[in-house]
Amino acid sequence: MSSPRSRQRYHAELANSSRLPLPLRLLSCTASDSDKKMALDPDQLRKARREVDGFRRFQALSAELVQVNERICQLRPVQAQDRAEPVGEAKKKRCGRSKTPSAPRSGNSSA
Repeated sequence: MSSPRSRQRYHAELANSSRLPLPLRLLSCTASDSDKKMALDPDQLRKARREVDGFRRFQALSAELVQVNERICQLRPVQAQDRAEPVGEAKKKRCGRSKTPSAPRSGNSSA
């Protein structure tokens, strides 16, 4: 934090200055459990507002997509295949290596 003397010096210099600083807005965000604040000039502020508006539109569209998907799932009839297979008894895919050796690779062997 700045000392009271440095703040007084800043305000004295500002009063004597013919050029006033641009009005700045602070943008704060939390990343990795730490707050970060950035000063934005008017152009950066407009850009940040557009991005926030775009994010809010994305959130609204995502929520609408979830509602439509839930409605589709409610309206979709249960098929015979779905009824015959108990939950958790899906066919298991075989994962693992083949017992037959594969053909040797051509090209650089130091990959």
